Amino acid sequence: MRNNLIFILLFIFLPSRFVNPAEQSMSGGQSQDLLQDVKRKNKYQRSRLTNDESEGTADKRRMLLTTGEDKAVDLDFEPNVNGISFGNPQIVTTTLVKVGDKRELVFKPLKAGETNVTIRDADGTLRLIFMVRVTGSNLLRIATEVRSLLRDVEGLDIRIVGPKVVIEGEVLVPSDYGRLLTVIQDKSYTDFVLNLADLSPLAMQVMARKIQEDVVTFAPNVKARVVNGMILLDGTVDSKDQVDRVLKVADLYLPDLRPGPLLEKDPSAQRHPPRQMIQQNIIINPPAPKKQEKLVRITVHFVELSKNYNKVFNFMWQPAYTENSQITIGQSQNGSVGTTGSTPSSNGFSFGATITSLLPKLDSLQAAGFGRILKTGTVVVRSGQPSKLVEQTDYPVTTVGANGQASASSIKVGLTVAV
Repeated sequence: MRNNLIFILLFIFLPSRFVNPAEQSMSGGQSQDLLQDVKRKNKYQRSRLTNDESEGTADKRRMLLTTGEDKAVDLDFEPNVNGISFGNPQIVTTTLVKVGDKRELVFKPLKAGETNVTIRDADGTLRLIFMVRVTGSNLLRIATEVRSLLRDVEGLDIRIVGPKVVIEGEVLVPSDYGRLLTVIQDKSYTDFVLNLADLSPLAMQVMARKIQEDVVTFAPNVKARVVNGMILLDGTVDSKDQVDRVLKVADLYLPDLRPGPLLEKDPSAQRHPPRQMIQQNIIINPPAPKKQEKLVRITVHFVELSKNYNKVFNFMWQPAYTENSQITIGQSQNGSVGTTGSTPSSNGFSFGATITSLLPKLDSLQAAGFGRILKTGTVVVRSGQPSKLVEQTDYPVTTVGANGQASASSIKVGLTVAV
């Protein structure tokens, strides 16, 4: 039993060890043809008993047809009348026309759909395969009209893909994109045109450069640049008014319409809150610190003079009267004592007088007994700021009413100087 098993194994491997004598008798050219034939079969081989060589070597052509419009195709070979077959005969039918030596195949679309048509020659060899798409509208006419309307818009690629006229590309000028929207939103094209065009990033960069050229005249530290499809303004200015002016200039360059991102049609896309096309990150510089103002020291002397002061020191009393001014010395209606004039004030009426060359003579008249200093006050104030020196006290008085009833009250007595 063991010997029989060994014999069978040797018998199986023997053919691989020996060369067929018929193969040895083949010439070199025949061997090359056989090798190429094997390679060709291997290229189209799909299974052990099938291959796609006939279909793979046949000529192929795609056709887009519209219902109601026939299409004639010239053939460069003699077709077999019985060798024309249809994938779906309800989509398209054909008619073979012979005119002398010419052969034409006329396609007649029946309804919208897709199918293929295979043509064999007189020998039965598969020569031609048509892949036909039939639409209910004339996409060729629509594509031609759209190209004509948008011929002045640069950066667009208009082509037919399936049952749609597809517009792709990047538009450089915002106004051109507005023209594109106007064309494709027409009712004649809405159902047949697919818009995949967008505003070019280069257009945004040009817009940002123009904005910066305008705002640099009044805001030299503001820069404009494109970030994620938006124009970002950043820099520093001196006031809020400059920020508003920069934004107003930038807004003048924006188009009325701008294409939205294609991702908006994706329901699973994460959406940010709506953002303006112009974003600003402008910082307002704090105001420069003011220079330290000078301090002014004011010393006020309240002086009582004797009657002989005028004769000895040539003192000149020059009240600053106005037209029709009046001076009354004595007690006023409210019981206060002093002088009154024609100009009302918080304490009744007052008048002004000018004393010249007082300070140099103050020590002399005090030493000679012609005057005395009643009060001296000093106030320190910033230059240009108002100041007031008040030295008053409440003085009790008794007043009698209209019915003779006496009542106690007080009045302010003292000195007040405003500088």
